[in-house]
Amino acid sequence: MHGPGHYLIPLRADLWPNEAWPWQQLCKGYSDLALTYSAHGWYQQTSSSLSASERQDILECIAANQTRLWRLLHNYFPKQNDEHQINLFKELCAIAENERVYLQCLQERCTDETVTERAEQLPELFEHLRSSYANMNSPEVALKLLHDIVVESMDHELDVSDEALWEAVAHCLAAGIPSTDERMQELLLDKVDILGRSEDDNVRMVARTVSTLAEPVGNSSPSASPVEVKDDSCVVRTLMRGKR
Repeated sequence: MHGPGHYLIPLRADLWPNEAWPWQQLCKGYSDLALTYSAHGWYQQTSSSLSASERQDILECIAANQTRLWRLLHNYFPKQNDEHQINLFKELCAIAENERVYLQCLQERCTDETVTERAEQLPELFEHLRSSYANMNSPEVALKLLHDIVVESMDHELDVSDEALWEAVAHCLAAGIPSTDERMQELLLDKVDILGRSEDDNVRMVARTVSTLAEPVGNSSPSASPVEVKDDSCVVRTLMRGKR
């Protein structure tokens, strides 16, 4: 027992599978369900930072693990549809409805082969996405993105919105770069007015910090460039095209 109304299926004396295989699969199913819940929780926290294809892939793998366990319980352990996988199913249905995505692995007509294939992809896919997300949110990558956006804003051939700059500054702050960071300030010396128009309090705080600390620089060298950049507009266009 592990709480009111909870029970462990293997302790039920009236369950009929006599062969070892169903029990082995049940053990694997609940072991996989633990990872599935971890992936589900991570997805809820980071989904806004994932691409549409990445969201679809990890949701399909999560759904596949829930479906595979449900089918095992249905076929070999009748009426033992415990609340863990049932609640996960309901949450996945809610996500699919809210985000308007179609999850094939939640459908009854999805084949066992497809469900198994998708379920087995979860560990590798989850690790890959977590690693990519961690790298994208490192201070170095966040600062590089801000630098590229500033370079684009200096290239009259490219149109960079204020929102893109606000998002890049917010990304830097989320990555742990303080508003007093000299590298970020150099990039934003002539962007104070744009930052001040943001609705994000943290971005406006950066504007105030840069404005205060940059005042002596502005008085002594009003025409100074905020950052010295090489003429690599082609490379920047390629990088930013991927971001879009």
